Amino acid sequence: MVAARQLNASSSLVAYSGKGVFQNYGGNTDEPMPVLFPRTLTGAAEPLWDWQSQPADVVVVNLGTNDFSAAIDQAQFQGAYVTLLQTVRQHYPAAAIVAVTWAHWGAEHESWVEMAVQQTADAHTQTERFVIDADDGYGCDFHTNTVSNAKFGAQLAESIAALVAR
Repeated sequence: MVAARQLNASSSLVAYSGKGVFQNYGGNTDEPMPVLFPRTLTGAAEPLWDWQSQPADVVVVNLGTNDFSAAIDQAQFQGAYVTLLQTVRQHYPAAAIVAVTWAHWGAEHESWVEMAVQQTADAHTQTERFVIDADDGYGCDFHTNTVSNAKFGAQLAESIAALVAR
């Protein structure tokens, strides 16, 4: 939302606390984000989102933290991430896709997202790495706060501006 405001762009957000790509926070696999993504309302299987009603120039995928909260198999995570990226591409064929990684995941988990992006062989999909500065403090439950969100929004806005200028 911060990046969209900075770019004077409209935005649509699909978010649900604790959901992951393959597994949710703590290892639960009940309705991870790829199950919720096609829905108009995440709590109801119908109606599905009308993809043509709001075409996207850019789609940002910011998932993985909840997956990494419990033991997880690399192949299962990567497979689910690749499938999600392919689903996004299917619905938004002209959009740039940005897959966010977080330094606090550790290099191994970051590489899983990077490998998933590479596996799609999609020239219009890239990663964007966020690094939390502990000096900025934290919000509730060690989530980012408004200071960090402003920094990440500016970073993302700069990357998106460069993407759409290509």
